[in-house]
Amino acid sequence: MTGYIHHEYPKTVGRKDFWKQIKRTVNGQEVSPDDIEIIIKNVSNGLMLSKSDALLDLGCGNAALASYFYKKINRYHGVDFSKYLLEIANDFFFISGVTTFQELDLSASPKSIHNLQNYNKVLMYGVASYFSKKQLCEIFETILINNENVQQIYIGNVPNINFSENFFARRNLVKNDLKNPNSSIGVWWEPSELSQILISMGYSCKIVLMPTNFYGHPYRFDILALRNE
Repeated sequence: MTGYIHHEYPKTVGRKDFWKQIKRTVNGQEVSPDDIEIIIKNVSNGLMLSKSDALLDLGCGNAALASYFYKKINRYHGVDFSKYLLEIANDFFFISGVTTFQELDLSASPKSIHNLQNYNKVLMYGVASYFSKKQLCEIFETILINNENVQQIYIGNVPNINFSENFFARRNLVKNDLKNPNSSIGVWWEPSELSQILISMGYSCKIVLMPTNFYGHPYRFDILALRNE
């Protein structure tokens, strides 16, 4: 299912239907500009983005979201396993001297990220659930423990397992395996469990719950992790 969603589905919508390409939708329709503004504000404030920052974006997709951060930072590097979405990123969201993109399956080889030591802020938005716990830990170990320059990481749009029963019941759906990264939604997490992984790696964590007017409320949460002094 996720292979279709991430590799094939983006090709079925228009090349400028950027939010549909990355399934930032509700009932097949793109989320509202207000929803996007909430995401931008949360990430920008959480990571305290500034012109001295080099941002590493894990699972950048077509970089439509990332493009809102370009003017706030010095350099940007987006990593994704979808060749097609990276083509969109290069066609519409590339800025010479600021952006670079890399095709890479993070679940297989996170150590292959180009110039890993150059980045001091990390974003992972809407993709954490598509890795198993073991894979996600390996990614964090590579990005966070092996790179002492990373001061903050923002992990966004994670399915909240505490609200999974309500999610499936309201949609008359059969609840699938909540720990299956290959399901349509991926792994549902208990916020404290995900936080504990980051805490064990030397970070302090803040769980960010989404406001009631956000399209993913209350089924999604964000985590901001800051390296301990």
